[in-house]
Amino acid sequence: MTYCKILRKIIDIGTKQIKIEYEYHNGIEIDTVKLDGESLSKFGLKTLFSYGVRFNETDIDEVNKYLMNTDMKAEIVYGYSKLGWDKIDNNLVFRYNHLIANEQLSKEYIYNGSLCLNHKGTLDEWCNMIQNEVCGNIPMTYLLMASFSSPLLSMLNYTHDFGSVLFCLCNSSSKGKSTTAMLCASIYSSPVLNKGVAISFNVTENALQEFLSQINGLSVVFDELGASTISNLERVLYSFCLVRSKLRLNGDASLQDVKEFSSVIFTTSEISFISEKSMDGIKTVYFRLKILLQKMLKIQTILRML
Repeated sequence: MTYCKILRKIIDIGTKQIKIEYEYHNGIEIDTVKLDGESLSKFGLKTLFSYGVRFNETDIDEVNKYLMNTDMKAEIVYGYSKLGWDKIDNNLVFRYNHLIANEQLSKEYIYNGSLCLNHKGTLDEWCNMIQNEVCGNIPMTYLLMASFSSPLLSMLNYTHDFGSVLFCLCNSSSKGKSTTAMLCASIYSSPVLNKGVAISFNVTENALQEFLSQINGLSVVFDELGASTISNLERVLYSFCLVRSKLRLNGDASLQDVKEFSSVIFTTSEISFISEKSMDGIKTVYFRLKILLQKMLKIQTILRML
């Protein structure tokens, strides 16, 4: 058998399910991969073949016994896939790519979700871009500050009913809408569409709700409303500003878990989806800005490096 062992076990604090992190040699170098707990069964062990681990199938009992021994010695950590504010051990914490807390917690926690929250560039590069290209530009500075306020808005929703706040960046094509939205997203994740906190609007309503609930408290970007197939965008976006999803029943008439979301939301569009006939409720949480900004090419180039 080529080199392979269980490095650690990750227990999701939400679902209680366990993921196993393997350290292995893929034939070229040492690497790691996270797999479901079923991968430790005799049938599941064959999954390791896909990653370059090699052993004779006739030795599968011995391989299983060896990996079970490494499993007993492996480090145990606790993971989370939903982001935002939470209480752990009676301490208010913020779930991000690492857990942010005032006091040392008794257990180790790591982000176990699928979003790319780490940046490729450095904080100095980002700060230099803000100083040289953004400061002094009132629309961009205003939107950047709004993005920074998202965790604060989420915290205030614990005790007050503020909901979410929606900014729609409108103008014709190639006027800097998406670049501005990605600038706002770059505070919390890599500013790459469909990798971090920014996604295309070409998804279903349920997928949008699930995405919002997963990153509760971080600013969110929905890029290009024109790609959406949702028939009533005004109703959907208004529901996003109401903090909670619809109450729904399971087949046994019990209530499903309600999704909660509280974020500063940015959308980009060539036209506004709000009209004079729109409900007053959405007008109070909706801000429409006509984006026509300079220096976009330089900012776009820098964002690609972050």
